[in-house]
Amino acid sequence: MVDTNAETSQTNNLNLGEGGGILEIGTFIGFSAMAWSSAVGPDGHVTTLEYSPEYAKVAEEALARENIKNCDIMIGDASDSLEKLAAGSQEAYDLIFIDADKISYPKYLRFILENSKGEGRRILKKGGIIVADNILRLGVIADSSDANPWSKKVGDLEAIDVFNKKLVEEKRLDTFLMPLFDGLGMARLLD
Repeated sequence: MVDTNAETSQTNNLNLGEGGGILEIGTFIGFSAMAWSSAVGPDGHVTTLEYSPEYAKVAEEALARENIKNCDIMIGDASDSLEKLAAGSQEAYDLIFIDADKISYPKYLRFILENSKGEGRRILKKGGIIVADNILRLGVIADSSDANPWSKKVGDLEAIDVFNKKLVEEKRLDTFLMPLFDGLGMARLLD
């Protein structure tokens, strides 16, 4: 789940304007979805993907409690949901927020880039933004010692490292990594 300060920074600095579309990969309990919903306003739309039916139910209840009507939750494996969205008829998103299973971050980025090319069907608009949470893991991404509290999740750490390198090295992206809380990555798709 994204930190409150990080969420405030995201929504305030992105200047999405009313009526935009946001795709969130990883709903958890709906906190970020509520913030994104507010950022795009009543004319915008948020689609959020959640693997766990239990978490999706908690998020749906939270959204209903706050009377948020511009947010849909797709339940299931994010890769499958992304395939459905890419094949669907909705407009390309203005922003895609990644805050899901860390080991899949590189796969999600690859999918976004592969499905956001040229003038045809795209999942992210030209000039759209990719935001990723937890990219620094409180700085332990660079710490390979046994003292690293994340050392038991080597697969996650390696995946985040691969993701960060791709985010920075990809010529189609203008990337900015921020050391806010657990680390935020922001990248604008140039083409």
